[in-house]
Amino acid sequence: NPQLASPEILADKDGIFAYFIANNIPNGLLGLTIIGILAAAMSTIDTGINSTSTVFYCNFWEPFTQKMDSKTLRNMSVMRNCSLIFGMLVIIAAYLIYQSSSSIINIWWKVGALFLNSLLGLFLLMRINKKAGKKSGITALIVGMAFITWATLTSDLDHPLASPFHYMMGLPVGILIMITVGLIVTCFVDETVGESQDPLVYSEEARQSIARKRKRAKKNIFAD
Repeated sequence: NPQLASPEILADKDGIFAYFIANNIPNGLLGLTIIGILAAAMSTIDTGINSTSTVFYCNFWEPFTQKMDSKTLRNMSVMRNCSLIFGMLVIIAAYLIYQSSSSIINIWWKVGALFLNSLLGLFLLMRINKKAGKKSGITALIVGMAFITWATLTSDLDHPLASPFHYMMGLPVGILIMITVGLIVTCFVDETVGESQDPLVYSEEARQSIARKRKRAKKNIFAD
């Protein structure tokens, strides 16, 4: 029933759903709806923060600090501190989005798609050409992200060097550019990996020790 809302409400695309919840849902069902929205939001944010902390610890903290012999409680302390830092960053980002008075969906399409489409283009490049390696991947990623960033940030500007098309059109074009650049680089750069006589980074005993510690860490995470 769009006639029940004023033209000002209908003009605000992000406010239509909130207006409907506040004015057209019975009180009892209204309370359950608000509880459901808050629970879903808290669950999503909590999962994102904890997952980000886990990824940071396993892929950056452990390999670069090489603290494989650290205790489980110390590992949990690092992850809790990461969760605190990422949580503060999320609050700051939410405040900046609120102050910008723009649609959060548009911001997500612009900022989130910048990274997601870059990863998608890199993934497709590795799947299309098995010879693609580190050099071609990095070159394609730099060129593709530069194009997607230019298309996303300048599509709304009135400038001769601004993007002439909508920013969402730049996302698939950027992926195609990444794949094309990666394929071209593989034609001129030899990225075949030869046989190496150097020992592995970790011995089999060290790998088993790391696996046991991560297994204990997972149990402590679930218990926590």
